Amino acid sequence: VNKPDVDWDKAVHDYKKVLSDWRGLIDKSFGWDWQKFTSENFLAARQGLTEWRTQEKQTISFLVKEFEQRKAAELYAKINIAKTGVIDTNKLHTYKYNDDIFRRVATIPHGKNHGFVMILDWSGSMMTNLSHTLKQLFSLCLFCKQIGVPFEVYAFRDCGADNPFSFTGKENVIGAEKLVLRNFLSSRMNVEDFNFALTCLWHIGQGGHIHSDGLGGTPLNDALLIAPKIVNDFKVRNKLEITNVIVLTDGDSNPGNGIVNETTPRVHGQNRKYFYVDPTTRKTYDWQSYGWGPHGNTSTLLRILKDSTGCNLVGFYLYDRSFKRLNYDFNITNGNSEAFIKARKYWNENKYYPVRSVGYDEYYVIDSNALRNTNNDLAIDNTGDKKMTTKKMVSAFTKFAQKKTVNRVLLRQFSERIAGHSKKVA
Repeated sequence: VNKPDVDWDKAVHDYKKVLSDWRGLIDKSFGWDWQKFTSENFLAARQGLTEWRTQEKQTISFLVKEFEQRKAAELYAKINIAKTGVIDTNKLHTYKYNDDIFRRVATIPHGKNHGFVMILDWSGSMMTNLSHTLKQLFSLCLFCKQIGVPFEVYAFRDCGADNPFSFTGKENVIGAEKLVLRNFLSSRMNVEDFNFALTCLWHIGQGGHIHSDGLGGTPLNDALLIAPKIVNDFKVRNKLEITNVIVLTDGDSNPGNGIVNETTPRVHGQNRKYFYVDPTTRKTYDWQSYGWGPHGNTSTLLRILKDSTGCNLVGFYLYDRSFKRLNYDFNITNGNSEAFIKARKYWNENKYYPVRSVGYDEYYVIDSNALRNTNNDLAIDNTGDKKMTTKKMVSAFTKFAQKKTVNRVLLRQFSERIAGHSKKVA
């Protein structure tokens, strides 16, 4: 099978087009009041966003400080001190009682250049999780800005999108369908554009509507089909040594659309084996004509993306079911009751579980119910007659800290990932 040709103007909308669309829609009606994005909506969203950023500023600064400390510790642990063979004249007078009179040189490792490409599910089922998911993304982008790491955020959707794929003149073509990747946020934005984009997304996250970006299906496989070029262009543009690709969804991809322009007719009862050969890496991958989901072509497309870009692949799955169902879906404990009890305890305490499968380097299933129910306010009331005891205050603070951790699963994983990679240079 072959990949279809791509009309990149239809497939990917740069942030400049996205912002132009949003600015042009303010106070423009489309026939229903709920579809109108007004200047009053924008001002209300900006106020809510400002309040949230004020509350979040201290937490982000703390995480930046924590990141710098972790990075410094990694750096110190990897410093290599060696003798040079050249006599140190400042030690020469100690030669009678000191065998070591040679100069030393310290080889200090330098951190590698990191960058992030985030691919966000813009499907209708994300609506219940969208507010908290966007807050996680906002925190991450603000964190990246503060430490100077380039990033791009793309939302993939099919609602209102064209089909950017062409099958003309090609045989045995993967039947991709409607898709557009909208570049919602970027480190290339200036301050005004960045704040405007955050405000519009805040409006959507709070249940608002912007006509150009309605929620729809989940064309994840179609997005992964064109992701290698996007990631490689980002890597070259920013001269990156390590590119981290983050995929954030709440479900499996839309089903495939078969193979277009097949060269031989199908025969009833015949089993066919399809395969794809990447023209760059020359690697061969099995392909399912109508495969979908993490165990279908999604995992194949993830391997193609990793092999063709050399990126780190991290997946976050917003999951709203019980751990028992999670264990069934991913076969985490393989029927071992002791392992199940241990894994369920981890899930209950951390509100997420790392799953080793489905094509990612790291795959985190996040309890979306805990994410939605997280309250960031520290509930300590020590006024009036009913003053809290020290024990109750400690308990309240512990619960508050745990909620803070859950609400920043993405950000903590990112900061640890960046700080943990460095290289040695003389």
